[in-house]
Amino acid sequence: MHWIGLEDPYAAHEALTESADTTATALDDLLSGWLELCKDNGATACTAWQAVAWLDEDNQYRSVSSRHVLHTRPPKTRSFSVW
Repeated sequence: MHWIGLEDPYAAHEALTESADTTATALDDLLSGWLELCKDNGATACTAWQAVAWLDEDNQYRSVSSRHVLHTRPPKTRSFSVW
């Protein structure tokens, strides 16, 4: 297929999507989020139990506080997202 006389640029997108390593991308996001969660709570590491407790505490606080500010980071530049 051609687009204005040249190869279709979307064909390259399709090929990249098919060859993307979604598992590695998801793992990178998980580890980045885990590190951010630990840092936000003044820790260098934590167990899964502690992470869930922190997240639960945050959710409870957000449900009762109008002053809670959700801290977000800009999304990473990617061709697509697993989530």
